[in-house]
Amino acid sequence: LRFGLAAVFTAPWLMQDLYEGENLGAAWLGFEVGLWNSVGYVSQAVGLETTAASKSAFICSLAVVVVPIIDFFTGKVLHVRQWTGAVLAIIGVAFLELGSNVSSQMSMRDMLSFVQPFAFGVGFWKMERAMQQYPDQACRMTAAQLLAVFSATIVYGVYTIDPTELQSFPWLDWL
Repeated sequence: LRFGLAAVFTAPWLMQDLYEGENLGAAWLGFEVGLWNSVGYVSQAVGLETTAASKSAFICSLAVVVVPIIDFFTGKVLHVRQWTGAVLAIIGVAFLELGSNVSSQMSMRDMLSFVQPFAFGVGFWKMERAMQQYPDQACRMTAAQLLAVFSATIVYGVYTIDPTELQSFPWLDWL
């Protein structure tokens, strides 16, 4: 619902002069980032069904270190302070979120949660590149991201909904 409302209210940013100049390219990059974010949101929601909240919080916080890792693999030189910051971030969040369970084993159920930091990290990295390419298109890219997230979550919701639960939901009581 929130992404749908946001997509509606930001649609004018997206649609204004869409086919002029580089506007369509900026919109497409924003939509792509939104798809990466959608994968992150869905995997986080599904992962939370099978993983403890504290462990999931730790796993999800790893998104902040994905960007420098992608930068490294794409040829960017990273300084020692950047590697140090990434390692300290991982250790700090591990202490905060895992507490005395630092030694707890990761299970196959937890693996889905690892999709979230990767997807968000790729989305952050792609957005950084898109903003370098289209520095004056932040509003258009934001609107495209919101539309992508809304569209993808609707598709996921329709795909995963149980029609019998939908029919038995007390709609009148909720309204």
